[in-house]
Amino acid sequence: MMRIAWGLLLGLLLVRSASANPIRANTPGTGVFQSSGLLVGAVADQKTGGGTDLLRLSSFVELRYTPDTHWVFGIRVPYLVESQVQREGLPSLTASGLGDLALSVKHRFYRWVGPWADRHAAVEVGLKLPSGATDRPVDPALPVSLRNRLQPGTGSTDAFVDVVYQQARHRFVAAAHCGYRYNTEGDGGYRQGNEAQLNLSATVPAYLGGQILGAVAGAWALRGSFGLEGALGATLPSGSPARALGVEILLSAVLMFVITAVATDTRAVGQLAAIAIGGTVALDALWGGPITGASMNPARSFGPALVAGLWRDHWIYWLGPLLGATLGAALYQGLRWPPPRKD
Repeated sequence: MMRIAWGLLLGLLLVRSASANPIRANTPGTGVFQSSGLLVGAVADQKTGGGTDLLRLSSFVELRYTPDTHWVFGIRVPYLVESQVQREGLPSLTASGLGDLALSVKHRFYRWVGPWADRHAAVEVGLKLPSGATDRPVDPALPVSLRNRLQPGTGSTDAFVDVVYQQARHRFVAAAHCGYRYNTEGDGGYRQGNEAQLNLSATVPAYLGGQILGAVAGAWALRGSFGLEGALGATLPSGSPARALGVEILLSAVLMFVITAVATDTRAVGQLAAIAIGGTVALDALWGGPITGASMNPARSFGPALVAGLWRDHWIYWLGPLLGATLGAALYQGLRWPPPRKD
């Protein structure tokens, strides 16, 4: 599990193209390289229900060919897929191996480029082939659905279609992705069912990478000094995932509201900003700490989770702070009146 987690970290920080001529700065989602390119990355997926957590981590390489600015052809090879099932009161089960090969064609039907800004929209269709491992030994007492999902491969030929929109300005990138997957019958006559997805993301690449590296380095320093004492401060919810998500959204919204007020409003006393922000963090930790650990920052949760290997309900500490921070900043912008002058 640790090697896949490290692959996830490298995937966030490394995009490498071979013999590529970039049309513009590297922006994710719709493909901006002309000629050929090699993408290295990782994908993490967690499903929770009925007292069972299913975590799937996949490291992959993808060869892309872009004959012009509107078409991208890709072959994705998940060279290592590791699945883990965690059930209440029972030991966790894992299986790993080669994943299913995926072929895709992406067409970019809209592109606008301005000074230090661009927008893209694309549609992608593809086929997933039954090339992954499906013979890994698993506990026969598991329900048939878990036995099949635990395998690195599905043994089925599946089709998918995705629509992607993204816009970038300076260092900021925002994207939306909507997809549908049709799964056919796999090995043993089992069919996983069709899937629909909607993903929203916002990225500040330089700051995100720096915070994640800092969090991981800090967690390793703690482990080297004290071992796994206190689980390195890993954030784990004490109640239901829904309650923990709501608390993280609220804590992050309050913190971002205060930051936006004292750091961006010219009417605020700048010298007191540190006291206001620090006091808010302390109050959030006192109130929300027993419930969620009061993360308020995805990187703060990622570092201890990676080094300690504790991934239970980890998605909460990405979705909650991102939604809460957006809500807090938008709320203060709506209340700010009159708007600050631009000199």
